[in-house]
Amino acid sequence: AWNLVAVALPPVNADGGWPAGLAAGQRVVDELDGAPALIIGSPEFKKTTAVDYPMTILGDPPVAPSSSAGATRVVVLCDQLFEEVVEAACQGPAEEARLAEVGIVAGPLLDRFEAAPGRWISIYEVAGR
Repeated sequence: AWNLVAVALPPVNADGGWPAGLAAGQRVVDELDGAPALIIGSPEFKKTTAVDYPMTILGDPPVAPSSSAGATRVVVLCDQLFEEVVEAACQGPAEEARLAEVGIVAGPLLDRFEAAPGRWISIYEVAGR
């Protein structure tokens, strides 16, 4: 209890917190320009709420995994903390391996950026859609 009173907390989490998440969501929404998108994480157990929640708040929610056949874009969140687990590095290899795992053939890379330290977002067109 003493620390709560005596130690000042930073106004935002070190990873950027909600402001960074909202900015990343806005960048994804802008890039998608209304195209239906599926969001997946690398590795498989990586939660995607850091992007799908801000996208939903911004009025452009991702498609549900059960209806992914209608997605023309795919957004992949990659966490560098797990590169050893997936045996591939973020910024290309890990994302492409994850797409192959879920059976999506990636088209051109539309955007890739670091949303928070060590957390990369890659946006691809889905080939043939």
